[in-house]
Amino acid sequence: MNIVHTTGILLQKTMLPNDDVILECFSAELGKISIFCSKLARSKKKIQEIDYFRLLEFDLRDSKGGFKLSGVNTKHCFTQFSSDYSLMQKGFSWFGLLRERLPEGKVDADFFAYCISVLAHIDSETVYAYDVFLRFKLLQVPASIPRFDQIQDSVYFCPQNFVFSDEAFENSMYIENLTRQIIEFIRRSDHVMFREKINHFPYENLRDISEVIEKIEQYC
Repeated sequence: MNIVHTTGILLQKTMLPNDDVILECFSAELGKISIFCSKLARSKKKIQEIDYFRLLEFDLRDSKGGFKLSGVNTKHCFTQFSSDYSLMQKGFSWFGLLRERLPEGKVDADFFAYCISVLAHIDSETVYAYDVFLRFKLLQVPASIPRFDQIQDSVYFCPQNFVFSDEAFENSMYIENLTRQIIEFIRRSDHVMFREKINHFPYENLRDISEVIEKIEQYC
């Protein structure tokens, strides 16, 4: 039986009869996976290690029935979440989105890096901007989001079929020029580029981008 090593974060823990547990995780090397953990309550070390808002190192047995937990260690704790309830709420909402929208077993090392960077650097001042960034990048995992520089001005945009126009049309929404430019920056940036500019985005424009994301999420 092969042993697989991977690094990931816990998205959900589901208790089963007889102290067994299913861990739903997002990992760098395997994507979103489910891990069966037998008799978790009998291992104090595993209980102490397996928690939310940690970067975990897993040793997994890869069998025909799926992954089974062999060992686990904490690589890093994102401690700001335990001391800020609003951050914790936002973090759990992201985990729910990842569980819902990430394809099972699809490896995306870039998006995993984005997630870890957000968890590592977020605070109460940057939570709204990082929420916009992470949700937009999540949209790019299963689908290709179009370039927002096709029209170099304020634009009307259809979130269902990604059509742009300089005139209003059915089901379109108006995007002001600065908002459009920030969307395009987010589309092509990585987590380092975004972090360097995070304090330059006006709240009003981030709010408008969040509305665009919500509309796209309805169709993706």
